[in-house]
Order: sequence, then C-alpha cells, then structure tokens
Amino acid sequence: MARQSLLLLSSVVASFLAALMLLARLAGTSLAAAPPDAPDAPFPVITSVITNGAFISVKGKASPSLFLSPTRVEVYAVILNANGFTDGYFYAGTTLSDINGNWTAVVQSYFGSCFMAFQTHSSFATLTSTSSEFGPTNCRTFLPLVVR
Repeated sequence: MARQSLLLLSSVVASFLAALMLLARLAGTSLAAAPPDAPDAPFPVITSVITNGAFISVKGKASPSLFLSPTRVEVYAVILNANGFTDGYFYAGTTLSDINGNWTAVVQSYFGSCFMAFQTHSSFATLTSTSSEFGPTNCRTFLPLVVR
C-alpha cells in the first residue's frame, strides 16, 4: 500500500512539473532562466557596511525574491588564508532579498568589519534551489605584514 501511495505521489508531482513547463513554454519563457532584473554577477555584492554600537549593518545586492521563489543571503566574516585571499569563515547571519534584490543583515560587531556573502535562490514551483559562490569581500586590500 505504501509503495502505491509513493508511486501516486511521484506521478502527481511529475504531472504538476510538466504542466508548469508547458505553461512556461507557451508563455515564451523558461523556468530555468534567471530573473530579468538579477545582478550581473551570479553572487551577492556587499555595497555598504555601517557600524552602530554593538551591531553592524551589512547591505548589498543579490538576485531578487519573487512570489514562491525567495533568495536567501548568508553573511560570513572573513579571514585571510595562506594564499593572501579571503575566505568566508565565521557565519554572521542570514536575511532575504526584496523584490529589487536589496538586502540588509544586522550582525554583531565582534565579527569585525570585513564580510562576504553567498545566496541561495529557491523555487517552490519547481522544487529546486541553486546556491552561488561567495561574492567579493567589502575589504578590498589586505597589506602583508613585513617583519624586519
């Protein structure tokens, strides 16, 4: 009985997805296409970092959140790795972008002031999620320590 229920559920989901793809094809669009106002880069970009007492407001631009397809942005504090590049290392917080792709995360100031972010765009209509790579850090230059 459980196997029949599972097969019926799989059939219903497959039929639903086929109907969505047919509607998208008839409308001349693709369900896999990026939103029309997505940023040029496939990752979120931090536009400002403002310290206010014990908190830091990190703002940026990412793919927009749409009806049934939110974009979640995760913010990480960075560390300098052995190659001289930055890595997102300490998880600082998560937020959602708005319909224009703007997002703001308020994090504790003990994380420092250099951050990176990545986004996960979900679609409840197609039951898929895609995550980006880390975007660039808001700290542009790390000078090497020279010991004499």
